[in-house]
Amino acid sequence: MKKILLQIKSSYQSLSIPGGSSGLRRLIPTLLIVVICFLIYSNTLETSFHFDDWLYIIDNRHVHLKELSFSKLAAAATKSPLPRPVSNISFALNYYFGRLNVFGYHLVNLLIHALAGVIIYLLLVTTLNLGSLKGRYKKRERLALIITLLWVMHPIQTQPVNYIMQRMTSLAGMFYLLSLYFYMRGRLGGTRKIRVLFYSGSMAAGLLALGSKENAGVLPLILALYEFYFFQNLDFRVIRRNWVFIIGILVIFISTAFIYLGPNVVEGVLEFYQNKDFTVGERLLTQLRVVMHYISLLFAPLPSRLNLDYDFPVSQSLFNPPSTFFSLLGLIGLVVMGVYLARRNPLVSFGVLWFLGNLVVESSVVGLEMVFEHRLYLPSLGLFLLIEGIDRRKVNERAFIYGAFTVLLLLAFWAIQRNTVWKDEFTLWSDSVKKSPDKVRPYNNLGIAYKRKGMYDEAIRAYQKVISIDPDHANAHTNLGLVYAKKGKYEEAIREYHKAIVIDPAYVEAHVNLGNTYAIKGMYDEAVQEFEKALRIKPDSAKTYMNLGIAYAEQGMYDEAIKAYQRTIFLEPDFFEAYGNLGNAYSFMGMYDKAIREYHKALEIKPDFAGAFYNLGSTYAKKDMPDEAIRAYQRAVGINPYFVEAHYKLGTIFYHRKQYDLSARHFKIMERLGYSIPLEFREILREPSKGLKK
Repeated sequence: MKKILLQIKSSYQSLSIPGGSSGLRRLIPTLLIVVICFLIYSNTLETSFHFDDWLYIIDNRHVHLKELSFSKLAAAATKSPLPRPVSNISFALNYYFGRLNVFGYHLVNLLIHALAGVIIYLLLVTTLNLGSLKGRYKKRERLALIITLLWVMHPIQTQPVNYIMQRMTSLAGMFYLLSLYFYMRGRLGGTRKIRVLFYSGSMAAGLLALGSKENAGVLPLILALYEFYFFQNLDFRVIRRNWVFIIGILVIFISTAFIYLGPNVVEGVLEFYQNKDFTVGERLLTQLRVVMHYISLLFAPLPSRLNLDYDFPVSQSLFNPPSTFFSLLGLIGLVVMGVYLARRNPLVSFGVLWFLGNLVVESSVVGLEMVFEHRLYLPSLGLFLLIEGIDRRKVNERAFIYGAFTVLLLLAFWAIQRNTVWKDEFTLWSDSVKKSPDKVRPYNNLGIAYKRKGMYDEAIRAYQKVISIDPDHANAHTNLGLVYAKKGKYEEAIREYHKAIVIDPAYVEAHVNLGNTYAIKGMYDEAVQEFEKALRIKPDSAKTYMNLGIAYAEQGMYDEAIKAYQRTIFLEPDFFEAYGNLGNAYSFMGMYDKAIREYHKALEIKPDFAGAFYNLGSTYAKKDMPDEAIRAYQRAVGINPYFVEAHYKLGTIFYHRKQYDLSARHFKIMERLGYSIPLEFREILREPSKGLKK
């Protein structure tokens, strides 16, 4: 093993940059890349969760890892809403080490971006000395560094770095680049063992990229293109000699499509369009304009042009709008330029094909959202290679350096400015509302942000704006109903839920929220009916079974409640509240041992579940086990010092045990929290020792 490591070190040093200390000349640029990344994004480490972060991280129990075990990591990888196991595991590890502290998530995103930049630099330095590129560049390390810094510092990258959930994009990109780098090193490696080691690393990194996000499925094609350009020097005879290898690459690419889209690829693609307001043909036509818009953002990335949620009009035909046709001509011209420059300027030609090839998954037939800036994370590198043309021209070297420095400073300034928009949900969605004033989602999400902060009047205005734009927006009616319910306006809430259900009878959340509102009003029969309707639409909803169980329990129908809670646990074994409620049902039925067992199960999943400790204490008290009850109540107040009911129980138990000092301590805490003390206990508050004379 030691011999292999020495061979790897020797192989790596053989790729050294001529002149001076090669190790130092590699180290300084890589450190510079990392430092610049941290300087640009240092104002983002405390920015809030956004948008889909709530679905895939905050509300995703499967990534809420509390113990490091294979089974828990496997659950995080496979049971999360998106089938991206590597990304899901990274979120689970973030949660394990820092729960929902945003600092850790942002730090990991930033480290991924910095590492991706370092890999790009190392990849470019070596690529510029391969095949037909060898000898073209006198200062290839300088060119590699400038291209890398353009990529690292560009404001377009603020979305995948700041938007925590889009770690899926940056993580896939990092492993994708690493796979390409290892492949290149394998091609340049010395002994057979070294080559096998690097090729194995390339394959492993490629699989990790694919496990981070599906668009890494084009990696085999890009590897083949890289081989063709820089190791085969565009010799088409290699295609005839390696046709089996090429077919193998195509098989891998097609197999990836089958894995993610199912055995019927056509049905898998069409499934994406079920809830979209555009067709496959319209998306393809619109993507012509989208790709040209992406190119414009790379060359003019002003913060005023960047937006999380674009309101991008759909192309109805090739000439409606006319920009669709001109975009087609522009892309054809780009392809022609890439082919034409293949031999004259292989790096630029490869860059054009890299840009288009890495957009092919998300800018083709798959029915995704029309526009997202994070989709440029990897593709953008291809167009940054165009700077090679400027570097090789006969321009004044000092002017070139000053010009590059000025552009990089401007990019850094714009990136830092754009970062401020990501500060919190209000700044982000307020920015989108200004830039997409006729689109409903920014207003809807702004309303959600207001609701989470308890700013209900502002939330109502935001939802009403959505409804004024689209009266049939079922989600906005449901969200408006939720806010009305929070304000105690239950009739208005019920009215909005009914409107949502009329618009979309299969809208599960509307039925569930309507049921919850009925339950609050004590209309349990109506609540049960709504929960049952929701379960007919979505029979695997653990949360709906939970609400159904609560409705039954409120009516004293504990047998039915127990069945509902057990079904909840069957569907979602880590649903700790369900164990707690199941324990409550058993306790009400006098089945104390079963209740205690369920509380302990809840606490195994969530050790800081104060409510479970309180109910456990109450059950021990019913069993006349005061010592165990005291310990449980003390654990409850230890977790939540403001748990008034637990303080009252402790005060009462200590009073009856004639431990008046301890009793007075808990009753005094209640008084400080603004709660009155029953008359029978007030004497010990004035003078605890008096209790001893009684």
